[in-house]
Amino acid sequence: MANSSDHRDSFLTLIAYHEAGHAVVAHYYQRKVFDIRISDQENGDNWVVPAPCPPVGNRADGVTDLRTVWPIVVEETLVTCAIAAAGIAAESLYLRIPMTKFSGGEDYEIILRQIKELEFIRKNTPALKGVDTNYQKGALSEILLRPCKVFNKENTWRYVERIVGALLVKNKLHQTEVERLLTGMAVDGKQAPSELPPLNFQFDLEL
Repeated sequence: MANSSDHRDSFLTLIAYHEAGHAVVAHYYQRKVFDIRISDQENGDNWVVPAPCPPVGNRADGVTDLRTVWPIVVEETLVTCAIAAAGIAAESLYLRIPMTKFSGGEDYEIILRQIKELEFIRKNTPALKGVDTNYQKGALSEILLRPCKVFNKENTWRYVERIVGALLVKNKLHQTEVERLLTGMAVDGKQAPSELPPLNFQFDLEL
């Protein structure tokens, strides 16, 4: 019985680090976090609901040239991918195991989908013909490295542990609770804040 309890506690702690990783990196890139949940069931639902990519116009107001806007689109895509990779990165740091040892699952599927969508847009938009594609070189390494760099910033890991501690107490955190736990954490000032919840999350709130 004790072994079963230990296994459950270890499992929950790992899941908490995973979801806390997503939340902290989303907050660093100024994407508001609306909801975090972990389940004590091994096949239960665990999630973080961050704000989606902000409208490109928030960082390029008045710019209509697609080639000028394109680097911003690339950067926001890489941010979205870094947030997706942050769960595995947090697990990796907590367990002291290389990220390459993790399967990635749904998080890696999100990353792959984002990169495919970016390339689809580039290849099917005549105005983007010949744009700089240097972001393709080592893109995956860059994506996996970004959350690790965030966690290694001074005191940032402490905020991961704050969220982990709170999740292990009550399993679900709402926006105001997340904001309180992340108060004082440094953010990337170059990023445009994104504060609207995803559409599917808005619908859930209205139902």
